[in-house]
Amino acid sequence: MNAIINNISTRLKTITPKVYLVTPTGAVMPYIEFELNTIGNSADEELKELVIDIWDEGLSMATILDWEQQVTSLFKRHDECTIDFSYSSYKESELTIKDKDAGTIQRSLTYRLDTYIKEV
Repeated sequence: MNAIINNISTRLKTITPKVYLVTPTGAVMPYIEFELNTIGNSADEELKELVIDIWDEGLSMATILDWEQQVTSLFKRHDECTIDFSYSSYKESELTIKDKDAGTIQRSLTYRLDTYIKEV
């Protein structure tokens, strides 16, 4: 699974270098945070959920919408195949959360990944 996480991180870093699995304390916005969870498996496949959160400060959605479009172009109906693994990704949902008190905006994008880890 580390190879898939590295692949996703590398792809997201084409948008911004501020990409985190675990966001460090004091991270400067805007940034992207993601997590990859296994939600089911069979003999040779795993079904994963990729949640990508785009965070920004202020009231403007410009950066978030731009980054969302770039993330969508990277992962919506995307097939990836390497020596170690292959996956197909499909967009499932999106959600915007505005916290006016904290002055932050979060855009959460969820993708389903059908993954296959190749035997060595």
